[in-house]
Amino acid sequence: MKKEDQPKYGTFVPLDETEDSYKEENNIPQLSYSSLFWLFLKFGMQAWGGPVAQIAMMKEQLVESEKWISIEQFNRVLAVYQVLPGPEATEMACYFGMIAKGRLGSFLGGLGFVIPGLILMLLFSWVYKTYGLTNQYVKASFEGLQPAVAAMVFKAVHKIGEGVIVDSKTKEFSILMLCIALAAGAQGVMGINFFIILLWCGLEALFLIEFPKGNNRIKGTLGYVFAVLMVFILIVSYVIFVYYLGKPESSVLGSNVITSNQLYDLFLLGLLAGLLTFGGAYTAIPFVQQSAVINGGWLPNDVFLDGIAIAAVLPAPLVIFNTFVGYYGGELPGALLMTLGVFLPAFSFTLIGHEFFEKATKVKFIMTFLDGVTAGAVGLIGTSAFVILQNTATNIPSALIFTISLGATYIFLHRYTNMVVVVIAAIAGQIFFAPGTPTPSPPANITFSY
Repeated sequence: MKKEDQPKYGTFVPLDETEDSYKEENNIPQLSYSSLFWLFLKFGMQAWGGPVAQIAMMKEQLVESEKWISIEQFNRVLAVYQVLPGPEATEMACYFGMIAKGRLGSFLGGLGFVIPGLILMLLFSWVYKTYGLTNQYVKASFEGLQPAVAAMVFKAVHKIGEGVIVDSKTKEFSILMLCIALAAGAQGVMGINFFIILLWCGLEALFLIEFPKGNNRIKGTLGYVFAVLMVFILIVSYVIFVYYLGKPESSVLGSNVITSNQLYDLFLLGLLAGLLTFGGAYTAIPFVQQSAVINGGWLPNDVFLDGIAIAAVLPAPLVIFNTFVGYYGGELPGALLMTLGVFLPAFSFTLIGHEFFEKATKVKFIMTFLDGVTAGAVGLIGTSAFVILQNTATNIPSALIFTISLGATYIFLHRYTNMVVVVIAAIAGQIFFAPGTPTPSPPANITFSY
């Protein structure tokens, strides 16, 4: 390709057919595969503070300092991964690896970013399962952690909702998206299947938001009619179901997609969890909780919350809590398979073709459908947050830890805030729940189902 024929800075340049990827036109350094892996391994070692801090760290070095790509290109790429499911920071690591060294570089970039957190979570999972359930002092710390985790989930509902309960074009508050989120929460309480709820939310968004656009009044009216009809059918179907068969349990309507901890099921659970992380790892919590705690029963609810607390203090995407769940379900093989499933979407979206998904997410109908799905996920984790609170803040010390933790996450906007909150909550657990102090009744297992 001649210099004058090359596209401007910030666009993709296809490589020769013997190479299996594409690169940026300018400013991509000539790195060896080992150097690229080491670069993202170092990013992974510093990946504290959640996806915002993790992505900001990559942006500061690779975009602002070394200028691999323009800020405009970075924002456009990030917007794609914010729409797609999967841990965004891992997807960005795969993307930077792709533009540096092709598909193998994408794999190495993502792998390097994930490995530190994976190793630490495997270590903590082993320690917790070996000693955490028998040592009274360890149990006391984790009892203090559980209401702090509930506070983090509440904060996540708010932060994710801020970017979701808005009109995608004007970025202003959208009453329609709020209604979709509230309806999803109500359906979760009713016991309707997780996937049915999200599909319903995506279709409602199309009927309420996409169809009424433009000057075609008939088209807009039909959209509203279909939306109302879907609500009517849902309510009538639910009433008929309850009248004849009773309230849905976790084994009906397909909500028991995963019911065992066989290795194949653990991989499938991880894969489904990875495909449900719209807006962040918190959106996968209700589904994994339903499968592992209620349907499968291979770990208690309080242990599940402890796994989330451990993930919150590690340099890793929060979705790494699935490694803990997998370890409880199938030891080391189960942990590795569930981790593979969780991160497979993040790797695949870039390896299969970033450009394809970039174009797909610009299609209005797809964007609107995914907006509805994300709003539904917010509604589900909102109801899940209340259930978690109900099962953790069972006494005055727990309620106090929850309140202080929630306030701290709003007052101190720092990448290490969650980690500090978890450490202080663990210390508070020693003060309130260690041997020699009055021990409150343990939280009950969740009976809420999707």
